[in-house]
Amino acid sequence: MFFSTTIALLVICVLTIYWYLKGNETNPNKKLPGLEPQWIFGNLRNTGVISGRVVLYEALAELKAKFGDVFSFWLGPYYSIVLSRIDHVQHILADRHTYDIAETTTRNFGVLFPTGLIALRGNEWKRHARFILLMLKRTKVLSYLDTIVTCIDRFIDEKLTRRKWRDSYGFC
Repeated sequence: MFFSTTIALLVICVLTIYWYLKGNETNPNKKLPGLEPQWIFGNLRNTGVISGRVVLYEALAELKAKFGDVFSFWLGPYYSIVLSRIDHVQHILADRHTYDIAETTTRNFGVLFPTGLIALRGNEWKRHARFILLMLKRTKVLSYLDTIVTCIDRFIDEKLTRRKWRDSYGFC
């Protein structure tokens, strides 16, 4: 009994060490800058998201200032590429056949966001992309830029800083 338990624990220990060393290839795409991930927590611990020092979007804003518009980020054990410019997003959404998303990604995100762009495929994707890509055109956005900024400011004041909106904008 003792011998079999010892052997089982030794095998589990060796497999855990192998899994850690194999999965600790920090950046699968060596060209992208980013922080070195920690074992289970990825970049959530070393950016202060887990400790509650900063919120995820604040951590991503700090990393954008440090690494630029495109960088890598680890959400726990999951590797992700963060894009900060609208033209990068437009290029990837327009050329989805080039940047095809893996089936596991769509399955995992489909649980949380079943109608999100990342979880859609086929005709449903084409229908959503036709609508979204029109909104990403520069000429379409510029005429509504003041309204967008006003609505975002209102959202930040109401939801993020927990204050009431004092102006009387009724169109948002």
